[in-house]
Amino acid sequence: MYETRKNYQVFVTIVMLVLLTIGVFIGMKFSKDDEGINEDYSYAVSNKEVEMYEEDENRKELEEEEEKDIEVIYVDIYDGCNHASESRSLEYGATLSEVKKRELEKIEREKSGYKLVKDTDGILMFEKKHNEKCENHYLLKLDGDIVIIYRWSNEDGYIKYQETDIDKEIVRPDLKEQLVRGIEAETLEQLYMFLEDLES
Repeated sequence: MYETRKNYQVFVTIVMLVLLTIGVFIGMKFSKDDEGINEDYSYAVSNKEVEMYEEDENRKELEEEEEKDIEVIYVDIYDGCNHASESRSLEYGATLSEVKKRELEKIEREKSGYKLVKDTDGILMFEKKHNEKCENHYLLKLDGDIVIIYRWSNEDGYIKYQETDIDKEIVRPDLKEQLVRGIEAETLEQLYMFLEDLES
């Protein structure tokens, strides 16, 4: 009986080893087949990405050669005061590529420092960053008997811009104290608002 049991255990062990070996071989076979599928899928995805990129480039080239109205925008960004100013112009019946070439040559010739940031949908946008305040900053200050307007200059700070006909006698007492120190206006609109307040 002991020997039958031992033979049975050896038989079961051998069968399990055979089944395990067969399982490993089958698993390796399917794994190799899956790798082929994955490679085919990766190749197909890669080809699709290339086709989409080429289509996008072709569309962009056609757009650049199509005659239409092109808007040219120059943006100045001032880090000193977080203001931005822009100038816009419209080129009628031109191609994007010829306007872009002309503007880039002008920037290079003038060494103005503008960088191209957008060139799609009929828009060419150029940006330049300045590490200073813009010149749209004003200071109202009492000088003698009248209020003077000073404007910011990056070379000289606040410089005399214009004399007003606002006499200190018509200014309210609380505003007189502020005018002695100077009232800053960060935009032209704010300057007009302060001037109206002083005259009322």
